[in-house]
Formats: sequence, C-alpha cells, structure tokens
Amino acid sequence: MAFRMPYRYPGQAAVLKRFVVIFHEAGHAICLKATSKVALYINNPAMMAGVVYYTAGRLSFFPVDTAIQPDNLHPIPHADIASCLQYGTFEILGKMPADFKQLLITAVNASITMKTARKATVIQRL
Repeated sequence: MAFRMPYRYPGQAAVLKRFVVIFHEAGHAICLKATSKVALYINNPAMMAGVVYYTAGRLSFFPVDTAIQPDNLHPIPHADIASCLQYGTFEILGKMPADFKQLLITAVNASITMKTARKATVIQRL
C-alpha cells in the first residue's frame, strides 16, 4: 500500500512524504520512501537497478517519475499513523501492483548501496 503523511526528519519541519509499506514489525509499519528526485537513478544505471522505478502516471498515485528506494527504510510507529488518521493528515494513495514484490526483490538484489545482510533481511520479511 502506498500512502502520504507528514514526516519529520530530525531538526526539520514536517513535510508530506510518500511511502510504501512492505511489512509490519514491533508496532511499526516498515516503509520505503518514494522519491520524485530521480536524476541520480536516470544518470546511473547501477543505481537505477537498485530501485523500483515507475514512470509518470504508470500508477495513478505517482503522477511524476518515482523511484522507490529499498535502501531507504523508514519504521513509522503505528501510533503516528493513528494520530495522522485522527487529524486527517494520512492519505491512502493506493495498492501497489501485483508485480511490485518481485520488482522489489530484483531491486534489492541489484542494489549497490545495501549490505548483503540487510538485503537478506528485507527479502525475508517481504
């Protein structure tokens, strides 16, 4: 599932970010960040192989070119999601396509930024 909610990086104001849930663990939704800053991937085939890439509009909830980064895990507490739901700042964008899991496994295996143990852990939990 893809969703959007305010996310706060340390020392910064909260901004709306898009995430994809890949599993749940210990009271958290373990998510991958989706980014529209894709120049790094377009200009570097080795980096591109390590992401799930959707061209603009292929999925209705990604209106611009979007890379889903398996090396950019975000554990989001269920309590934070519940709070955003309560205040109307959590938006479900849509369901990921049926082939997403296989595309993600391929991207994880091809990643040049993830360590072998991290790759195995992510793939095992999908």
